[in-house]
Amino acid sequence: MSCHSTTEGEPKVTLNCRPDSAEIYRALYPRSVTRGWHCPPIQQPHFNTVSLDGTVPDEELIRMI
Repeated sequence: MSCHSTTEGEPKVTLNCRPDSAEIYRALYPRSVTRGWHCPPIQQPHFNTVSLDGTVPDEELIRMI
């Protein structure tokens, strides 16, 4: 797990995830969960970057961790 902030100051966290679960989270929260933005393309299916903007419920975020 790693934490990031963008130039706009929006906090994000990048989490390791099984590829099948990662795709489900991306489909459920398309504006807030994306492939690991800092990862090489080969590793992106295994990581999700989650915007901590309140869209993803805390309980769901805890499950992701």
